Amino acid sequence: MTPAEVRAVVEAKVGQRDQEWKFQDVLNGVRCSLLANINRSQDTQPFTAADFSILKQAEDEMKEPQSPEESMKIMDQWVIATGGIIV
Repeated sequence: MTPAEVRAVVEAKVGQRDQEWKFQDVLNGVRCSLLANINRSQDTQPFTAADFSILKQAEDEMKEPQSPEESMKIMDQWVIATGGIIV
């Protein structure tokens, strides 16, 4: 197999995997929204599958770069959650 053929096979496999992940994400979103809508009160808005989509949330978060201040807040929260002390 030539390197170009190997690359084509790898790209096809990665594309197939990504499609499977997207399908599973949508399916899990439908399941979660169904459970949430069963248990929601009458005065709240219905949930959609997109409300529980992990991949969409990750894409939205990647659009905006994180500032150094936001990074420090996350690190401080992690230190507190693991029982450390912020100096």
